[in-house]
Amino acid sequence: MINLGFIGADPRYFSFLQEIQETDIFHISLIFSEKIDPELKRFADENGIRVTDRLEEIFLPKHRIKLLVDTTDGSQVVHKILDTKPKAMSVIDVNTLRLLTESINQRFQLEKRLLLLQKYETIGTLVSGICHEVNNILMIIMGYAQLASSKASSNISSYISGIIDSCRRASNLIQQLSSFKSDGRIEKRKANLIPLIKETVKFAKKALPENIHIYLDNFSHDLYEVEADLASLRHALLNVITNSQEAMPNGGEIRVSLYNVKLDEQFCKNYPFMEPGEYVCISVKDTGVGIPEEILGRIFEPFFSTKDLGRGLGLSYTYGIVKQHNGYILVESEPDKGTEVKIYLPALKRHADSREAEELEAKGSRDKTILIVEDEEDLIQVVSEFLEDVGYKVLKARNAKDAIRVLEKEGANIDLVMTDLILPDSFGSQIIYLAKKKKNNMKSILITGYEQKDRMVSNELFDMVIYKPVSIKMLANKIYRLLNSHETP
Repeated sequence: MINLGFIGADPRYFSFLQEIQETDIFHISLIFSEKIDPELKRFADENGIRVTDRLEEIFLPKHRIKLLVDTTDGSQVVHKILDTKPKAMSVIDVNTLRLLTESINQRFQLEKRLLLLQKYETIGTLVSGICHEVNNILMIIMGYAQLASSKASSNISSYISGIIDSCRRASNLIQQLSSFKSDGRIEKRKANLIPLIKETVKFAKKALPENIHIYLDNFSHDLYEVEADLASLRHALLNVITNSQEAMPNGGEIRVSLYNVKLDEQFCKNYPFMEPGEYVCISVKDTGVGIPEEILGRIFEPFFSTKDLGRGLGLSYTYGIVKQHNGYILVESEPDKGTEVKIYLPALKRHADSREAEELEAKGSRDKTILIVEDEEDLIQVVSEFLEDVGYKVLKARNAKDAIRVLEKEGANIDLVMTDLILPDSFGSQIIYLAKKKKNNMKSILITGYEQKDRMVSNELFDMVIYKPVSIKMLANKIYRLLNSHETP
């Protein structure tokens, strides 16, 4: 900390002096003034600053002053001080000190932000590792439950279905937790929005005040799939719901709808920025106070708010997320008639099959051989047992060394290799590279508990990427379709 001495005591600088005294950089030890008036004395006493009209006191060792600050615009007193001050003491004007203080404060703020980002990165890494482990455990539970269900009586199977459904719900929560990323990127993949909307509405019911009711109003069971980052979409949807809540200070209703929609050229003429095509629409409609027409055009501006205390990026955050998904957002509103926000996401023109593959009987082939490379013993056990039950010959390896040994011995007979991304002694991509050198038409599946795409993953190596936890019945059907496809890898 640097001890300062001030020359002069103009009241217009009192607030600046007080700011300095509250910092950890400078400490005002003394104020010299030829005239000590009551206002100066009161200010100095309140801020613990010594005041003197004796020039020689400035140089007393007990004050340990290193820097003198002139507020008198170079008066004769300053010139006298310059002639008598010790070499260790410097003199600057108050404006220079102000600039210096601002520069130091900016650096401190940048350092604080950097530390915060480092904390987020550390937490993100920790969360990613935890999510991976939990996804493995969930897949093991789901796998054993499905094995038990296939061998149990019908009255027991209903209880086992409850276990499997609970695992799916836990998986959705893990996916939301894994969205805590440090780099702000989104990771899109084919997805069914139905579980997302159900979970978000369920969460909002618990978070909203008692006088606000939220409903899942319209629900299309033949919903198309979309390519989306579910975690960021959930944040965007919660942001819209929060805005609806704040538009209903006296209570009201929020209705969430989810449906397929085809936007034709006639519709898009009214909205030139939109392209005709098939979309999945998420609608959030409230009974709030509405938005005046003169404000409606500004609602996507960052930090714009009609409230006394803005809440940051507001709907601009939702707009940004929707644009990252190549989608559109429309807002319809009238004062005292409520607001409807519609989010349009491009459809993949096929129906969501999260339960479709699950309901089908698992298929297998008795003339196909699969190598599973996975270091989680319980997981490799339950998956291999199920695949053997549907007819596959299954070879197992718990690390890269074992996998290479199996490939050397059985490589010509293996039809598909399924591997985790990270192994105890190598990476799954290296195993697939070696496997395809042995047999160039060998199929490959990456099955991973990490939500983010890793730079080590090559689309040329893997024919399919599956995220844990996945139902082993669905896994078996995906394997069957891949092995019976006629596409060359």
